[in-house]
Amino acid sequence: GVRLEHSAYLSVAAAPPQFDPVAYSASIARLHELNLAKLYLTHFGEITDVSHHLSQYALRVEQAHEGVEEMIQAGVSGTMLRHSYTATEAALSMDAGVSEELWEKYQLVNPTQMCLDGIALSIERRG
Repeated sequence: GVRLEHSAYLSVAAAPPQFDPVAYSASIARLHELNLAKLYLTHFGEITDVSHHLSQYALRVEQAHEGVEEMIQAGVSGTMLRHSYTATEAALSMDAGVSEELWEKYQLVNPTQMCLDGIALSIERRG
């Protein structure tokens, strides 16, 4: 996951084509079982609250996947799907206290539209 500047917002890294919610969940569970003291997120720094981080990330992966799946099942697609997913993630980040400036950094390092593409592709493949 992507967690910038120790913010409470945790962005799901779901770049296509590798996003697979089942595999993500299994990997998170395996890491959790290791009872690690620290994680070093690629490009995003050290995490010392490992158990909390992994629990939150598992929840975020599930939320993001289910949210996109519900929108697709409701017939939302294309530009509207992109706007809806981005708006949902932006609202979550703001609720977590992320500033507009930090939100822009999240968009640079893990764009919501790219992640949406990965999640939607996983749903399409499974479909």
